[in-house]
Amino acid sequence: MTDIREEILKGYGFDIDSIDLISEYKIGSPDLSGEELEQLLDKKRKSWEKAAHNRYREDKARAAKERLEYADSYEAVLRNQTLLKALFAARGKEKDADYYVEFARQYFQLTAQGGSADSKDAEFFFRYYQGQIKNRKAILEMLEKEFGLKKKDSKHLEKEEEEEGEQKKKKEKQSRIIVSLFSAQTLYDLQYCFNKQEEARKSEKVCAAFPDVKGPMDVFLRLTPTPSLSQFKSYVEEQRTAVYNRVQEGQRELDCLVDLFNTLSGLLGHKDVNDNFGEFILLVRYNKFSPYMYELVAPTENTLRELFNLADPSYGFRSFEDFLARYFIPVYQNFGIQDDKIKKLIKGAQKSAKKAKRQEARWDYQEGQEAQAAEQEEKLSFFANLLFILANLPFYLTAGVFELTRFLVWKVRYVTILAAIPIMAWWLPFVTAVVGGYDTAEGYGAGLLSNAWNALRYMFGDTAAQSISGTVVLALALVLAGIIPVILVVQGFWRTGTQMRKEIDWLGIKRTNQSIVRGRKKKFAKKLREAKGAAVTGFLIAAVMNILLLGGIGYGVGITGQRFYRQYQISQELARNRREARKARERREAEEASEEETNQEADSIQDGGSAVITASAANVRAGAGTDWDVVTVAPQGSRFALTGNSQTLESGSVWYEIYLDESGSQTGWVSQTVINLEMPQ
Repeated sequence: MTDIREEILKGYGFDIDSIDLISEYKIGSPDLSGEELEQLLDKKRKSWEKAAHNRYREDKARAAKERLEYADSYEAVLRNQTLLKALFAARGKEKDADYYVEFARQYFQLTAQGGSADSKDAEFFFRYYQGQIKNRKAILEMLEKEFGLKKKDSKHLEKEEEEEGEQKKKKEKQSRIIVSLFSAQTLYDLQYCFNKQEEARKSEKVCAAFPDVKGPMDVFLRLTPTPSLSQFKSYVEEQRTAVYNRVQEGQRELDCLVDLFNTLSGLLGHKDVNDNFGEFILLVRYNKFSPYMYELVAPTENTLRELFNLADPSYGFRSFEDFLARYFIPVYQNFGIQDDKIKKLIKGAQKSAKKAKRQEARWDYQEGQEAQAAEQEEKLSFFANLLFILANLPFYLTAGVFELTRFLVWKVRYVTILAAIPIMAWWLPFVTAVVGGYDTAEGYGAGLLSNAWNALRYMFGDTAAQSISGTVVLALALVLAGIIPVILVVQGFWRTGTQMRKEIDWLGIKRTNQSIVRGRKKKFAKKLREAKGAAVTGFLIAAVMNILLLGGIGYGVGITGQRFYRQYQISQELARNRREARKARERREAEEASEEETNQEADSIQDGGSAVITASAANVRAGAGTDWDVVTVAPQGSRFALTGNSQTLESGSVWYEIYLDESGSQTGWVSQTVINLEMPQ
C-alpha cells in the first residue's frame, strides 16, 4: 500500500488516501478497460461538474470542484492497467487489515469517555474526517457493537440528508459545543484550512512564493509569538488581498491559498473565535488534537497518556510531562476543563516542567494573552473605577448571579453522592411505611436520620424474630423500593451536571461579559476625557439612581421577607401551642381516668362489707382451712373489707376471703370463729 501510494503521489500529484478511486468510479473489476471504463470516467466527471454548480450545498460544490481539479490525474491512473490492478490488490489488503475501522475505534475510545457514542459524535467524526465516509457502514457497525450506538441513529447516519437554505443554517446553529468554547462548524472550517495548506505544499510554485507554507500552520500565519486579535485580522486581510491580486495576474496555482485565507477570514467573524482567540491559537498550533477535544471535558490519566502517544510522533514532545506542560495545561486552564482526578498529575507535571525549563510555549501563550488583555483593557483610577461599577451595578449583579450559577453547576457533580444521605433519610421512612407498615413519623426519634434508622431497626428486628427467609425477602424489597430509586436520583444529578458542563458555553459567556465590561470602560474613559464634568455628573446620577433603585428593591424584599418570616413564626408558635395543649389535655384525661379507676376499685372494696377481728390474734391464711399457710397475723380490732367470697368446709366451719390492703391487690382467708361480720346497709 505504501509503495503504490508513493508512486501515484509522485507521478500524478494526489494522495490515494484522500479518495477511494475504485468506489468513487464504481469500478467492479481490475480488468475493466476500453469503452466501458471510459463511460464510467465520463459519468463521474459529469456528476462532479453538475455538483460544482450546486448553489444550495456549498460544501458539496466545493468538494466537487476539488475533485475536478484532479480529475485528469484520477483518469490517468485508472487507464493504467498496472496501477488499476495494484489499487485493487492494495484495497483488498487494506480491507483485510480493517485499517479505517481500527482508526475509528481508537478515536471513539478517546472521545467517548462514558463508553457510548450517540449520533452527534458519529456525525462529527464523518464530517471532520471526510475520507472516512466511504467506510461509513463498517464503522457504524463497530459503533453499534462496541460503543452502544442505537440502531435508529445508525440507519439515520447511513443516508446523506439533502439540506437546503435555511435548513442548513438551522442545523449549523444547533451544532454541538466543543469543550464549552467552539462550535463544530468552527472546527470544520479550520480543518478545511489545513487541507488547503496541505494542497499548497504539493505545489513547487506556491512553496517558492510562500516558503513558510511548508512549516506549521501557526508559523505560516505568524501566530508565534502570539499577536492580538486585531493584529491577526489585519494580517489575514493583507494576505488575502495580496494572494487574490496575484491570482488575478494569472498565478492560478495560488487558488488554494485564496480559499485558505477566505475561509480564515470567515472564521475570524465567528463569535466563538473572537471571544476565545487565545484558545483558537491553540487549536491552530495543535490541530491534530482538535477532534479529540470534542468530548474532552472530564479526562482521566489514561486518556491523557493515550493522547500523548498520538501527539509524540506529530509534535515531538520530550516526555509525558513536557506534553502536559506545553499542550494540556494551557488547554486545561483556558478551555474550562475541570476534574479533580487529574489535578495531582498536573501539579506534578508543572513542578517537573518548571525545573527542566520546558514551559516556553506556555509562557509565550500567557504573555500573548496578557498583552492582548492589556491592549483591550482601559486603566482607570480607583474612584473612576468605583464610579463605573456603581453606574453599571445591574450588569455586575447579573454577572455575579451567572458566576454563582456556573460555580454550582460545575460543582454539583461532586456533591451528588453526599446528597444521597438526606435523600435516603427522607425516602426510607416512607418506604418502610408502605412496604412493612412501620410508620415512624411519630414517636421514633426526632429528625430524618432517626426516623430512617428506627424504621430499619424495627422492621428487621420483627422480621428476623419470625424467619430468616422473611428477612431476605424484606432486604430485597428494601433494595428495590428504597435504595435503587435513590441511586437513580443521584445518577440523574450527576448526568445532568455533566451534560450542562458540556452543552452550555460557560467560559464563552464569561468572556463575553468581560468583553462587554471592556467596551463599556472604553466608552466611559472616552467620555471622561472629552467632557469630564458632564460625564462625571451623568455617571453620578446613574450611580445614585442604581443605588436608590436597588436599595428600594432590597428594602421591599426585606419588608416582605420579614412579614413572611413573622407569619411563619406565628404559625409555628400556634402549631407548638396546639401540640402542647393537646399533650396537656391527654395527660389530664389520663390522670382523671386513673383516679376514677382507683375510686371505682375502692368503692367495690367497700361495697362487699367488712370483717372485724374479735380474737386477740387471728391467723390470715392463703386459703380456706387450717391446712393453708399463714399469710399474716391480724391483731384484735383490725377491720378488713370482704371480697364477697366464702367457703364452707366438710367440718362445717365457714371461711371468708378478705382484702389485706386498700388497693385490693392482696387477699387472705379468715375463719368465722375469729371475726365479726358487718354487712352494708
